Amino acid sequence: MSRTTKWAFAAVVVAVVAAAVFFTVRPRHGSLTIATGTGGGSGSKLALMTGPLGGTQNADRSACFWIQGSAGRTYLSWPAGWSAERNPLRVLDGHGVVMATSGQSVDLGGGFSPAAVAHCPTGQAHFSVGTVSVTRP
Repeated sequence: MSRTTKWAFAAVVVAVVAAAVFFTVRPRHGSLTIATGTGGGSGSKLALMTGPLGGTQNADRSACFWIQGSAGRTYLSWPAGWSAERNPLRVLDGHGVVMATSGQSVDLGGGFSPAAVAHCPTGQAHFSVGTVSVTRP
């Protein structure tokens, strides 16, 4: 193989790799930051939280989500890499797929935690979400 052929081959390989990187489909992340963690909490991921999903957008381009219960709000943190989008306010997974929209009835698997939830008021219960299922009426 001549020196010119080697350089041409190397240039083609670089061009193909660059094109693959440039045209790779990237996840669509929401424009709002939400509280995220590793899921679970209190050493258990077996708890179930059920109810209508509530949420609000904050002035700092973040959002706070909760489940409203008879004892008040339980604030939610989501798996790492999740985000939110507005109009309507909704939670997106790490791939940009809508998992739940504010106002929908949801079943959330995860665990309770004493930690505060970022972007939400303090002093309320905290549930670290591991799984989400929207319940149909």
